[in-house]
Order: sequence, then structure tokens, then C-alpha cells
Amino acid sequence: MKRTILSLTAVAALLMLIPACDGGREGDRCNPNLSHNDCDDGLTCIAPSTCVETYCCPSDPTKSTSAYCNGSLCPQPTPPVTDAGAD
Repeated sequence: MKRTILSLTAVAALLMLIPACDGGREGDRCNPNLSHNDCDDGLTCIAPSTCVETYCCPSDPTKSTSAYCNGSLCPQPTPPVTDAGAD
């Protein structure tokens, strides 16, 4: 019994050393398909109009200082590849 209590105490001590999960900061990538908002308070997981990925941004991404939210740094959609046909 004493050994079990020591083991549980050691496990609890180790768990306290693991950092807690914190929300995404402005400009961090996020997953809009989660059942919860994984962004910090005041931010929403959105895909700015010029982006193909989603980021934690203010509701109006044009007011963001993040280049990912305002669209200047996020990956752009790739144009479709057309087949030149057979020779």
C-alpha cells in the first residue's frame, strides 16, 4: 500500500511538470473542425480570404498585425494544372 501511494505521488509530481495546453496566439495555425475553439480569447479560427490554411485571427482579419491573418504571408491557392494533351 505504501509503495502504491509513493508511485501515485511520483506520477502526480511528474504531471505538474508538463505544461498545460494553451490556446493559439494570433497568427498561429488552428483546426476549425475541433469541437472547441483552439485559439486564445478574442481570436477565432478562420481562413482569411486569400489563404488556403486556417489561423487564429481577430474576427476582422484586416485589423490584425499578423501577416498570416491579413493574408500577406499565408500560402496562396495553387492554380489548377492543365494537361497539354497527348502528342
